[in-house]
Amino acid sequence: MTDADVVKKIFSADDLLTLPMGTGQRYELIDGELLTMAPAGNEHGFVADVISGEVYVYLKSNKIGIGFAAETGFYTRGDNKTVRALDYAFVSHAKVPEDGLPKGFSDIVPDLVVEVVSPNDSASYMEQKTLEWLEFGVRLVWVIFPDSQRVHIYQQGERNPTILNAGDTLTGDSVLPGFELLVRKLFEK
Repeated sequence: MTDADVVKKIFSADDLLTLPMGTGQRYELIDGELLTMAPAGNEHGFVADVISGEVYVYLKSNKIGIGFAAETGFYTRGDNKTVRALDYAFVSHAKVPEDGLPKGFSDIVPDLVVEVVSPNDSASYMEQKTLEWLEFGVRLVWVIFPDSQRVHIYQQGERNPTILNAGDTLTGDSVLPGFELLVRKLFEK
């Protein structure tokens, strides 16, 4: 059998939804190709849980929208051939469909996406993913780097990120008005 004899399977979002769970694998779908991702490590999971919890508490007091936990999939290119997963997302109430959330993936554009960088995430992968979120229309992307205890903040229409260190305060800007969190709190155990 030669390479010419091998037919590459193109997956759809429906195929992705039917993949067996509990295998320890995580996937994203990029132009119909499955991207296998390693399970998140403990530090990654801890930081994702902290940010999710902090925004959850904020949203209980400021009923402006809803949050989505890690690995929720969103269509990011206008078709069912690309599904990106994130570590956390916030969607304002104005964007939630009146008939409720879809059971599967969604083309709702989050207002905020949070990505926690794992040791195996390459810089080019994180840059590509961040740019894709912004091109999808996400207003604010927080990329959290546990190793350096930094947060890179990307906003729609801005070319370069704002970089926060452990002593700085992370704010929700116009997406989560009044939200504030010391960056170092993301990493305190």
